Amino acid sequence: AARARARAHTPPRATMAEVTLDPAIRSWVLLPITFVMLLIGLLRHLVMQLTKAEPKVDADAAREAQTVARAARLRANGVFLPAAGYAARKAYFAHKVRVRVRVRV
Repeated sequence: AARARARAHTPPRATMAEVTLDPAIRSWVLLPITFVMLLIGLLRHLVMQLTKAEPKVDADAAREAQTVARAARLRANGVFLPAAGYAARKAYFAHKVRVRVRVRV
C-alpha cells in the first residue's frame, strides 16, 4: 500500500521534447553554412594540390635501381629457371651493366 501511494505522488517522467525546425531557418541558415563549408574544404584541397612539391626523380638512377632489383630477383629465383634461361638473363644483365659503365665514363 505504501508503494502504491509513493507511485501516485511521483511526478510523471519527462519525455523527450520533439524539436521541429522552422523551414526558414533551414533555408536561410543551415544550407548556406553547409555550402560554405563544402567550398572551404574544396578550396583547401585545391590549395594543397597546388602547393605540394613533386619529388624530382632522376630517370637514370631509377632505371639503374630497377635493373639492380631485377638482377637481384634473378639471382634469388634463378634455381627455378632452366639453365639456358638463367644464362640468357644473366648475359642480358651483364651486358646492360657493361654498357652503362661505358656510357658513364
